[in-house]
Order: sequence, then structure tokens, then C-alpha cells
Amino acid sequence: MEPRPRPRGPKGREPLLPYNFLEVSLVTLSIAALSLAWPLGLGELVVGTHDGTEAAAADPDESLPSDELLSLELPDASLTALGHPRPQAIACMSAVQEEIVRLAAQGVDVGFCLRDLDGNEFVAYQANRDFYTASSIKGPYVASLLERRVDEGDLPLGDVASRVRSIVLYSDNDAYASLVDQYGEEGFAGWLEEAGVDTGVYDDLGAYAETKYPRSTPSQLADEWEGIHAYLGHRTKASELLAGLFEERETSPIRDALGSDARSWSKAGWFPTRESDLVTPAANDAGIVLHRDGSGYVLAVMSTSPADLDVLEGLIRALDELSLCL
Repeated sequence: MEPRPRPRGPKGREPLLPYNFLEVSLVTLSIAALSLAWPLGLGELVVGTHDGTEAAAADPDESLPSDELLSLELPDASLTALGHPRPQAIACMSAVQEEIVRLAAQGVDVGFCLRDLDGNEFVAYQANRDFYTASSIKGPYVASLLERRVDEGDLPLGDVASRVRSIVLYSDNDAYASLVDQYGEEGFAGWLEEAGVDTGVYDDLGAYAETKYPRSTPSQLADEWEGIHAYLGHRTKASELLAGLFEERETSPIRDALGSDARSWSKAGWFPTRESDLVTPAANDAGIVLHRDGSGYVLAVMSTSPADLDVLEGLIRALDELSLCL
């Protein structure tokens, strides 16, 4: 794996979108600058440019700005993507919509956040809605421990390597609990802050970090995996160990969906039943995808599917196709 290092944290991390993306999004969604005729079923595609002016339907070969917002209105939320309003991109948006509708018909609510590694593309649906993380939080925690404790020389890699291996490869709950109980969550909270992770439904990142299995938004998990992507580029003994484990993990709908078409590094999480308002059914995967041409993205997919990870594969394939269309 050869991940490209990126600046980290609120003081140095490059923006993934134009600085005024949120303002432009609100303007675009409110004025509905242009509706394109397309058999999209539950919604219609709205396209607007970065400066709020109308965008004309484009010839597939025409050179276009890279910062046009495509928004597909669904009953519960908007599916948004930043890219070119070419016919193939619109078709890919429709395919993602069909997967969302398919999951809804099975009683599964889903949210996702996809960010290009260069910060040029962004796809989101219910990215700020909270879901139960289940074991998907283990990847960020382990990365924070290795970066902030092992690489800083405070903790020998040999003291934690076997537990890290069990956690990443097999999602070992006992090994994870052992690490958290022994080394705590303070370092994790600091790592989250450095990565620019939002607090989500918690009052602060300390409260988020001290919960072994917190609730999280897809946007938060994507932030965390941006931090992991930066860490894997450090090329330390610990980061190289972690990269190999993330690639060899036993369970991953991202890997299963994309197969040999791409390399991927991720940590999935799943839970079958509802135990409380905080602990609910989940099937999640979050990580990094790299294509043969060197392009790639960070993806976080979270859902209320009761531990059935297979149902996410169609959506992940559709999102991968959309990332290539934008």
C-alpha cells in the first residue's frame, strides 16, 4: 500500500470541498437551479454551479467545472455529489438511489460519506445522522494507539501487536476491551481532535472517546479514516503492520463488493439486536479504496441492518461506480 500523506487536523488539513460549499449547497437546494429529465422515481436531479448560477445539460465530452453540485431529493434526505452533470454521472446517481430504495424496502436505513483522497469529490446521504458504530470504531482506536503511543516511544509495539492483530483481522471484542481498559481513551480523544472529527451527538470528543462503542455519523467515520490514511503514510513499523492488517481483514463488505477491481483497507462493524436507544442494530464498513489508476477515496457506510453486511454490497458497488463517473 502506498497511501498519499495529507496534512492533519484543523490547522493544517486541506479542505475536501470549497470553503463555501455549505452555503452553495443551501442556495442550490433552495432555488433548484435546474431539473434534468431522468427516470429517477422518488426524486429529481437538481444541478447548480459553485457560484449559484444555472448549469446547462452537458455534452459528455464537454469540459466542465469540477465543482458542480448534483442533488437528488429523496423522501428523507438529499443524495448529493460534487462533480460533472454528464449523463453517465446522472445514471450512476440513479443507481445509488435504487440501492437506497432497495434497502429501505427491507427496513434498513443507511447513511454514507465518500470523499476523494485529493479532496475533489464528495458524495453523501444522511452523512450527519448518527448510527451505532459497533466494531467499526475499533479501527480508529487502534490507529490512535499506535500513532500516539507506539510511534511516540511510550509503548513497545510488541506489547500490543497480537491484540491489534486480533482486533483488526477478527474483530476480537476481548482484545479490544483489553486495550481500552489498559490504555484508556484520552489518547484517542486527542487523536480525534487532531483529525478534525466533529463531536456528533456527544457534548465533546472526550465523551465520544470514552464510550467503547459510541454512536457516530458517517461523516465522523470518514474524518477518522482520513486520519488513518494520513497515518498509514508515515511508513513506521507500526503503521505498516496496521496497513497490512486492514487489507487482510476477515470481514468487509467493501472488499467483497469491489473484489479485484480495487485494493481496500477497512474495519467493519455489526450488531444484530436493539439493546437500548444507544445500542441498535448495525452493519457498517469504513475505510480506504484505491483503484489501479491511482485514484481512490475514503468511504464510510453505516446502516441499521441487523448484522447483515451482505446487504451493503450493492450500494458500495454503486458508490464506487459513481466515484468514477464524477
